[in-house]
Amino acid sequence: MLHRPALADVGVAATARFVDAFAEATALVTDAYPGPQMAERFVAAAERADRAWTAAVDAADRVLALARSSPHEAERRSAYERARRRLADLERRTGWALPRPAGELLAARARGLLMPA
Repeated sequence: MLHRPALADVGVAATARFVDAFAEATALVTDAYPGPQMAERFVAAAERADRAWTAAVDAADRVLALARSSPHEAERRSAYERARRRLADLERRTGWALPRPAGELLAARARGLLMPA
């Protein structure tokens, strides 16, 4: 979650699609072989979940790639601030705690750097 906070946010379309696809695949899991038709449905659902996971990771990576690479300071600060808010929301919902050094780094990058005059 530190590297890809968007993966914890179902408000991100790619993450929501993965959650739905994963739920569909897990709903088809059985303890015993369910027969060829159900087995095919499970394989198809698992493949959709795999593709959705890849898309969600790619989307999450783009959020922080923007934060690192944008030539515009305001855009970088905004991307880091979105990541910081997603992690704070994850902390509130789960009780998980962002390590203090990571939180301080995100906060500093969200504020931006002071440039010498």
